[in-house]
Amino acid sequence: MSVLGWLLLLLIPLLIIIFMRRGTPRIYAIRRVVNVFKNYKAIDAESALTLDKLGFKPDKHEGNQFISLLFGGWGLREEDTMRDALHSMTKDGIVKSTPEGKLYLSETGLKASGLYRDKD
Repeated sequence: MSVLGWLLLLLIPLLIIIFMRRGTPRIYAIRRVVNVFKNYKAIDAESALTLDKLGFKPDKHEGNQFISLLFGGWGLREEDTMRDALHSMTKDGIVKSTPEGKLYLSETGLKASGLYRDKD
């Protein structure tokens, strides 16, 4: 077998593994976000907490996408994936906010979404 054949034999499975794992960080990030809310017991409007108290750090370069990509690691950092998961969960009604800007996990929204299942 030629060198090119060996390279393709090694490279193709590697590329398949890389592209299959693209969705995996999002799933883990959703689980981590859910666990943060459950650990802080922010599961209803009365127990809602601010982003700071939940441990979510604001993006330093929120307004400028180029600077965020340049210094932010292309969205591959754990904080980025958790922030993206929190944003999508808020948009989907899984995480709700109070008029004061505090956030809480909606158990009914979580169950209805099918995104997360407790390991009993």
